[in-house]
Amino acid sequence: MPALGTKTDQTKAAKPALSRRILFVTAHFPPNDAIGTQRMTKLMKYLHRRGWEIFVLTLKESYFPEGRGDYRIYLPPSIRVYRTGKLDPFKIWDWLKRKRGHCAASRLDETDGGGGPHPSRKENSGMVFELKEVFTRLLQYPDRYNGWIPFIFLNAWRIIRRHSIGYVLVSSPPHSPHLPVNWLHRWLRFVYIADFRDPWARSQWTHEQDHLYQRLQHRLDAAFEAQTIREADLLIYNTDHLREDFQNHYGNRSLKGRAFTLTNGFDPEIASRLGNGQPQSCTPGNNRRLVIRHTGNLYKKRNPEPILRALAQVKNRFPEVATNITLEFIGSLDRELTHLPALARELGLKDQVVFLPSRPYLEVLKQLQEADWLLLLQPGTTIQVPAKFFDYLLSGKPIWAVVEPDSVGECLVKEMGNGFVSYSSQPQTLVSFFEQLISGSLKSVPPRNELLERFSAPRLVEQLEEILLASMGNHPNASKASATAKDQR
Repeated sequence: MPALGTKTDQTKAAKPALSRRILFVTAHFPPNDAIGTQRMTKLMKYLHRRGWEIFVLTLKESYFPEGRGDYRIYLPPSIRVYRTGKLDPFKIWDWLKRKRGHCAASRLDETDGGGGPHPSRKENSGMVFELKEVFTRLLQYPDRYNGWIPFIFLNAWRIIRRHSIGYVLVSSPPHSPHLPVNWLHRWLRFVYIADFRDPWARSQWTHEQDHLYQRLQHRLDAAFEAQTIREADLLIYNTDHLREDFQNHYGNRSLKGRAFTLTNGFDPEIASRLGNGQPQSCTPGNNRRLVIRHTGNLYKKRNPEPILRALAQVKNRFPEVATNITLEFIGSLDRELTHLPALARELGLKDQVVFLPSRPYLEVLKQLQEADWLLLLQPGTTIQVPAKFFDYLLSGKPIWAVVEPDSVGECLVKEMGNGFVSYSSQPQTLVSFFEQLISGSLKSVPPRNELLERFSAPRLVEQLEEILLASMGNHPNASKASATAKDQR
């Protein structure tokens, strides 16, 4: 993380302090139990303990009918939560089409509120198709939360004015909430923190530009991302790789003093509630199964099919031992991966590959402790690492990272010294993991406490507070925010 400057430098640039009131604008809040919710609740919990007043602008609970998260478990009752509705332009258009007797349109595939472009489909062509797709995509741009934009603008305006909010943090994806806060920042004075958990315009998972709608989306993404970069007083990234990617694109000079890394982390209080997992042998034997467990949703960009094929290959060579290896996936399957159970049967892995539905967060953490190895699956990108990595650390179990060469996932696993790295694009490295596993050459070594402490939520929030308080004078907009706060007092 870039240095914040010396105390002398900060004293020279000192400004009247803003109120220690921060508004989180996020769809990732209980009962939404997506993994992004864990980052938000940890930040809120420990900022509150450091004396901050927490305000949350989020969606009504009814939008998450399957959510099991209860913020009262994670957060104190004194935080102020404002819930709103949202429109769904695509759903309204779809309803109108049905009323006129037309077929329903197709909603975009979505992961974590994304709604990125589909892969190219050469069979779809012609101007009629292109125009229809452009219109359909615009109804869902930049993601399925676009109908929340006017509600954010009106409610955030009222909350900021009424409570003299000094800081507003927007976490994405979904990226829609950045748009209204960009506009608010031009009218109201506050320190605007843009928290990027994942990339936006230059996602390494999105390259297709074969169709007009794909090219249009790329241009819109680039324009709105650049607008957000200009408007935000502080830019937070959850990996160094992601921060460096933005700095390389926009220039170090443009982001100087504003761009910081704040990784995801684990909550040590949850760790104490779970206790310690029982140490187990990491070699499958004749009378015991060895469980490799993955948690989280699977979708086209996170496809475990090469892993299944590698296990089948090893089983053909070493059937007596490899039969005792179980791959367990906890989480939903995207519609493009619903073929995986059938593929497992076809490969002769019916009893070794298990797909289970999503489960409550605390229950999942307990199941991580009961596994022998934990699978970290992140192909196709070098600048992202799943947030589950930090929950994996919490369990103390060894991690098998199936990632890209020189990726942040590879760096973290090797730095922590508690796992094995395979490359998703190199099938032989997948086979090598299974071969070493059944030979007994892989050892389970938990990471050292001093390394774990880097990712402790209280320590990360201490860093965030330092960034927030040092923001006065680091960016021109911070000075106008300070002046307004003084006027409000």
